[in-house]
Amino acid sequence: MSSDFNLQLLNITIGMANGDSMLDPWSTHLSGALDYRLRAVEYEFSVAAASRNLRPECMLSSGKSGHTLLTEWTTQTRLDPRKRAQLAAYGATVGSDITVPSIPLAERVACSTWVVVPKALTGVYSAHITSEGLSSSMMLSTMEDVSEGFTFEHAAGALRDTDATTLLATTTTFSRLPAGYVRIDTDDFDIVSFLEFVAGSLVSFAVSQRLTFGLEEVCGFLFPGYWSMLGEDKKRGVRRYARTSIDHIRVNRDLKKYIQPNGADYELVLPAGRAYLKGVASLQKSVAKFVGDVSQPGYSLPLTPR
Repeated sequence: MSSDFNLQLLNITIGMANGDSMLDPWSTHLSGALDYRLRAVEYEFSVAAASRNLRPECMLSSGKSGHTLLTEWTTQTRLDPRKRAQLAAYGATVGSDITVPSIPLAERVACSTWVVVPKALTGVYSAHITSEGLSSSMMLSTMEDVSEGFTFEHAAGALRDTDATTLLATTTTFSRLPAGYVRIDTDDFDIVSFLEFVAGSLVSFAVSQRLTFGLEEVCGFLFPGYWSMLGEDKKRGVRRYARTSIDHIRVNRDLKKYIQPNGADYELVLPAGRAYLKGVASLQKSVAKFVGDVSQPGYSLPLTPR
């Protein structure tokens, strides 16, 4: 899947549940009148009727309608057997399959899936959803990058929440998209991105005068406000990459003087008193240089964590 497509839709979905003004009118109605809340990101569960595990990108639920909305997006151009089986499993999902602690039982009375693909793939996925009888539990939308912004159009099917279907089936163009809810592509971990954002977290901690911090706080910086909602298997991967990034930063010529271990945590080393702000500025300059260096061809990157 395209990294940009995945990150954009993660931030759009989380932004809608958060009432982000960039996404009006969708965000206002979804998080307000329809009462949807983000419950989980990349959380895996098992579908009994399909004997298959699913891990939707996001899961939202509504106390008003008792409906759980699963989201799935893809740039895969060919409907191979694996993708067909995945879509069939979404169609077979019932509320009792969704064993996600953060979703109240009363909000799993019904469930359905919102699938989003690039506009160029409309025909392939629309025909499949219709011919396979998935239209009553799956809604297909397309997203297209146009000169005015990003346009969503309804292509096939419906959700098991009439009001949500009406809202999301309305052709809508957003001139701008939020980008700060998720900073790392959860589908394709990239060590360069981790190095850049983990280094950036040091500046954020320094500015807020949080001189002692743990690995979980670094991970929380990468997924601001939503780290706790990420599925545990994804969390393990994020922790590995974040830890590898910190280890690399600690031996970097320009940054190693600013960070040291403090028991199970880490500590920023900055001057006290009046010199503190000067120290923060110096750290910021070193981080900017580091970020520029790691993106250059030939930079000696750490081994990809396993």
